[in-house]
Amino acid sequence: MRPGEAFASWRSRTAPREQALIGVGALLVAAALAWAFVVDPLARATSAAEQALRDGRAQLAQARAQAAELAAAAKAAPRAPDTELRPAVERALAQRGLLPALTALQAKDRRIELTFEAIDFAALTALVDALGREARLFPVEALLAARTAPGSVRAEVAFAREAP
Repeated sequence: MRPGEAFASWRSRTAPREQALIGVGALLVAAALAWAFVVDPLARATSAAEQALRDGRAQLAQARAQAAELAAAAKAAPRAPDTELRPAVERALAQRGLLPALTALQAKDRRIELTFEAIDFAALTALVDALGREARLFPVEALLAARTAPGSVRAEVAFAREAP
């Protein structure tokens, strides 16, 4: 006997009421399985996605506020004339005690190029930050080479003013 014939034989022996109860039971089992494996996971994923969206929007608003603050600070920062590039850089170097480490300093065409035979990388990054904040000079070219001393680099960095 094939499976289809076995089912037809069993169905013909059951009463219509039993068939209805078995149908309702099968429907309940199918609904429970659908809930457990489809609806509930989708509902959880939807709520997690909504929370991630809210978090992302809050982070975006915070980033936009910070960008506006930075733009306002950039406009408010004092701007030294181009003729004062060299003194501004020398002042920043002297304040950080980096003048003895300076190997070469060349100013030309709204650019200033600094060469250090050996400088601590942390001191170099602090200098780059200070020149950006105080003199509105930003690195446009840089060549860094590791030295044998840990944390020390040979640096050639060219700075220029941002476009007005």
